[in-house]
Amino acid sequence: MYKKIVAGALAFALVFGISGTLGGVDKGVFTVNASAEEMPTSGKCGENLTWKLDADGTLTISGTGEMDFGDSGSPWASNPNIKKVVIQNGVTNIEWSAFDGCRDLIYVYIPKSVKNIGMNAFCMTKWLENKQVENPLVVVNNILIDGKNCEGKVTIPTSVTSIGVATFSNCTNLTDIKIPNSVMSIGSSAFFRCTNLNSIDIPDSVTRIDYGTFNECINLTKIDISNSIKIIGEYAFFNCEKLSEVRIPESVSEIGDKAFGYYYKDGIREKVNERKIEDFTIKGVKGSAAEKYAKDNGFKFVELKKTVSVGDANGDNEINVSDIAVSAAHIKGIKPLTDEQQKAADVNDDDKVNVTDIAMIASHIKGIKALK
Repeated sequence: MYKKIVAGALAFALVFGISGTLGGVDKGVFTVNASAEEMPTSGKCGENLTWKLDADGTLTISGTGEMDFGDSGSPWASNPNIKKVVIQNGVTNIEWSAFDGCRDLIYVYIPKSVKNIGMNAFCMTKWLENKQVENPLVVVNNILIDGKNCEGKVTIPTSVTSIGVATFSNCTNLTDIKIPNSVMSIGSSAFFRCTNLNSIDIPDSVTRIDYGTFNECINLTKIDISNSIKIIGEYAFFNCEKLSEVRIPESVSEIGDKAFGYYYKDGIREKVNERKIEDFTIKGVKGSAAEKYAKDNGFKFVELKKTVSVGDANGDNEINVSDIAVSAAHIKGIKPLTDEQQKAADVNDDDKVNVTDIAMIASHIKGIKALK
C-alpha cells in the first residue's frame, strides 16, 4: 500500500510538474505521512499510567498516579478518531491540553480520584461545548474547569472547592464574581484578561494567589485580600492599571516579582514597556512583606496598626490547639503572654485570660460555636 501511494505521488508530480512538498517533499523526492493504520494506539502517559485506543474510538487511561506527557504533548494527539474517553479510578490528574483539539470527543468519564484538571484539557471538544450549553460554569469533581462563556454577575456554587488554571481567562463580559468559602484554591491566570471585572473579594478559605491570577484585569479598581492569604505570586495583579492602592494583611509572608503596581505602557505587551503605576500605594503593617515589597519597588507605604485577631493567642493568623496551649501556659504561669497576645486570648472580653477563654477557643475549633 505504501509503495502504491509513493508511486502515485511521483506520477502526479511528473505529469503536472509540481514542486514543493506533499506530505514531506525535498528536491523532487516525495514521502508520505504514516497512514491511519500506523498511528500509535497504545502506550504510556505517565510513570504508572497507560493508554489504549480501541477501534470504536474509545480511549481508555489506566493505572495509578499522575498523567504526564513531559515535553512531547499527548501521545494520542495525532489521532483524529477519539470519540470517547474513559479515565479509570486511580488516575489523579488530567494533564494540560490532554484532549485539546479532539473535535469528535463527545463523551468523557472522569473518576473521583482525579483531583486536578489542567488548562485547556478539553479545549475545542464537542464534550466541552455541550457542557457549556448546559451551564457556562463547567464543574467536574468540584473543580471549576471552565467559565469563559460567562457574562455579567456570576456566583460560583458552594460545591466548588477549586478554580482551575485559566478558568475565566479572556472572559471579557464578566463584571462581578462571588466566590464562596468552599473554594480552597484559585489556579494561576484564573482571571487573566477579564477586562469588565472591577472588584473582587477573595474568601478566607484561600491561602494563596498564584502567578498571574488577575493579570491584565485592566478595570479592576478594588481587591480585598483576606487575612488567610500567605503567598501572592509573581504578576498576580500585573497590568491592573486602575488599581491605585492595595491593603496587604500581615499574614502575607511572600510577594512575587511585579505582583502589584506595574502595567504595560500604551497596552504594548513587551517587557521594555513595563511601567510603574503612578502614586501606587501599599498599606500594611510595619516590618511585613508588604512594607518590604513597597520599599524594594519604590512604592508609597502607609503603615496600618497591627490588628488583634480574637482567639489567635500566638499571633500566627490561625486559631487552633496551639492557641489553647499558649493560653494554658499563661494561666499556669509557665510562660506569660504579651499584652498583644492577652488581648487575643481574652475572647470573652472580661479583661482576664482563664479557662473560660480556653473553652470558647476549643468550641470554635470544633465548629460548635464560632468566635465573634
